[in-house]
Amino acid sequence: MSLLLSKIITIPSVVDCHVHLRIPGGEHKEDFLTGSRAALAGGISTVLAMPNTNPPLDCEEFFLYAHQKALKEGLCTIKHFVGATDSNTGISRQSNRIATQAAGLKLYINETFGSLRINDEHCIREHVRSWVGRGPVAAHAEQEWVPFLISLADQYKVHIHLCHISHESEIHAIRSAKEQGISITCEVCPHHLFLTEKDAEILGSKARVSPPINQEKDRMALWNNLAYIDCLASDHAPHTLEEKMSDQSPPGFPGLETLLPLGLLAVEQEKLSLERLMHMVSVGPRTIFTLHDPIVQESKTVIELEERGPLSAGGWNTKCDWSPFADKVVPGKILETYVGSRCMYRDGKFLVSSTEEKSTTFGNMEEEDEHTGTKRII
Repeated sequence: MSLLLSKIITIPSVVDCHVHLRIPGGEHKEDFLTGSRAALAGGISTVLAMPNTNPPLDCEEFFLYAHQKALKEGLCTIKHFVGATDSNTGISRQSNRIATQAAGLKLYINETFGSLRINDEHCIREHVRSWVGRGPVAAHAEQEWVPFLISLADQYKVHIHLCHISHESEIHAIRSAKEQGISITCEVCPHHLFLTEKDAEILGSKARVSPPINQEKDRMALWNNLAYIDCLASDHAPHTLEEKMSDQSPPGFPGLETLLPLGLLAVEQEKLSLERLMHMVSVGPRTIFTLHDPIVQESKTVIELEERGPLSAGGWNTKCDWSPFADKVVPGKILETYVGSRCMYRDGKFLVSSTEEKSTTFGNMEEEDEHTGTKRII
């Protein structure tokens, strides 16, 4: 079935609002060069990176280290969240750089990879109450924690974004909150839409992810309530195959290069319209995370819709080079990915393959105000 009468479409400024690029401390899994190459090959021009690194991005020093290294080494636009701990409440009031440059504050309430986790209600409340950054409070919160965060968003009139929702109870609580006008947004990941319990059994430890692949009733509740879900995000969480096949398999798997193909598969299956997909990967995340930088706004992705074929088992651009969706047949081919006005990827080839080449070919693609973090294309 053809997605549209047009064979080629252009999506403005594709954003993946949930990725893990593993710097600092996990460079054997991914780095800013390999992660940004994976993003470009997947048609993504902007990624928002999570702070559960080693050490975590929970203070201005570590946040700025990652921020500046990404600006130097990444081939796409990379922004970072700052991580919440039990000892850094009010961090956006103490650091103007974090208040103006962070994609948001990330709360890890349920089990995650790394050391960042808070499950003290008073501490969570103080983080929500005191946050004044440009982006929202984003939370890894599951099941009973979702209504609690909704109540805080209502009480303090703070925008809370709920990451990778996966349970029927969560989307029902979010739907109710939205219908009441509470400032709540949320995202869903392709693996929670497409992977079934049977898939998880077949994949074994490779399917371990947090939140986990849930029951069929949860998966169907997500599909049935897509109108209340703001973003489609990959939760790109690369680990080596050796790590995933070990007795202590860490949660997560790569997803930057499969986000748009799986989104297009949902369109082909008439689960959502192409216009709705474009909103979930572009307009939604840009609005939620106040991504108004010219380099973000001017980016675009060109896709050939009539191409289709199986996803590869290897040969990916992500450093860990595997996918839980190997062999799944999907429509669409990424023809070009632009970062700002610059075409960085075309027909399977990177026009800029390294950070040194980026510098010599284009010069600095963007410059940043040292006080506000505002960027402009130069």
